[in-house]
Amino acid sequence: MSKAKKTLESKEENYYYNNKNQLLQIDKENDTIFYKYDNQGNTLEQTSSKGTTTYQYDIYNRTRQVTTENGDTIKNKYDPLGFRYKKEIVYQCIFLMK
Repeated sequence: MSKAKKTLESKEENYYYNNKNQLLQIDKENDTIFYKYDNQGNTLEQTSSKGTTTYQYDIYNRTRQVTTENGDTIKNKYDPLGFRYKKEIVYQCIFLMK
């Protein structure tokens, strides 16, 4: 595992990479972010104290769906040439009733 450090305005961040040069972890002042990958090198999960964002891919390793830590879903559609022609965002709505 390799490590890089960034300091900006006295705030330090540490970045950790595996032997495939994939980002595994970011240590920030108030949070740590973890990353998981599939066998093709695609990001599967990004997890922090805010929650987990998950990624799904089609057989051509194109991003098919992203579900954010707050429950929003982003779906992508591609044409036969591989160009994205549609991006659908479904927001998670929570209503509080008294």
